[in-house]
Amino acid sequence: MTEIKNGTLDQIKNDFFSLFGLSKFEFDTIICDDLQTYFFALRPDLKGRVTGDLNKFNGTIVHPKSNQGNFTLLINKDYYDKTTAKGTNEWMGTFAHEATHIVDYKAYLGLSGAADYDEIRYSGKYNMFFFWTEFHARKNGYYFWQKQTGVEYNEVRLQVIKAQEYPFQKKYLLEKYKSTDDEQKLMYYLCQFMGRLAVWEAAFPNFFDSARIKAILDKFDGPLNDFYTFFKENTHLAKAFNNFGQLKSQFLKLK
Repeated sequence: MTEIKNGTLDQIKNDFFSLFGLSKFEFDTIICDDLQTYFFALRPDLKGRVTGDLNKFNGTIVHPKSNQGNFTLLINKDYYDKTTAKGTNEWMGTFAHEATHIVDYKAYLGLSGAADYDEIRYSGKYNMFFFWTEFHARKNGYYFWQKQTGVEYNEVRLQVIKAQEYPFQKKYLLEKYKSTDDEQKLMYYLCQFMGRLAVWEAAFPNFFDSARIKAILDKFDGPLNDFYTFFKENTHLAKAFNNFGQLKSQFLKLK
């Protein structure tokens, strides 16, 4: 099990807090070559509760057993190496994505009245929170990566989105939409897509106007426009928490 502790991670963390106007708090960030092994080294008590291969992900978080403990953010070393070598540094987006989940978990613990982070993650009672934080994390991660790598929101960038990113993301989502019977997994893909869409809309509102966004989301069966409107109108977790009943009603109409 190889571990890299990169001195630049402290600066990336500070940039994350600064960009999103967040108060600083401590969490550990580790770039490692085996997410699965490292996860269970930190939380061996979760063996049997966490299933699947964690190494297929670009990153993940390990929530503390104690409510007063620190989260750990793990980044897949192979992904880090590949995106660093290319000079695209998408791993920075992964960092911000996972760091956003940490911010949301910490806030939701107090809002929800859950006994601990394990209850939030594994009890099955907090699915609306998972949908909201997935949208939030994708939006923040995608935006942070672009800011860190100097992406400019100009006509060239819009053409790249129109010709490459949007067609790819639409095709990927359509494939998942047709092949996924599990509504919760489907919501994961939808929230990822809509988080990216929210960044496009904010950057290019004249192109991604309400009519175009409605047309994009109407390509899929179900209340996708309602989902997107909910996420846009409930950008703060405290407000979203009070309206999760509305999100649940929309979710029950999915497929």
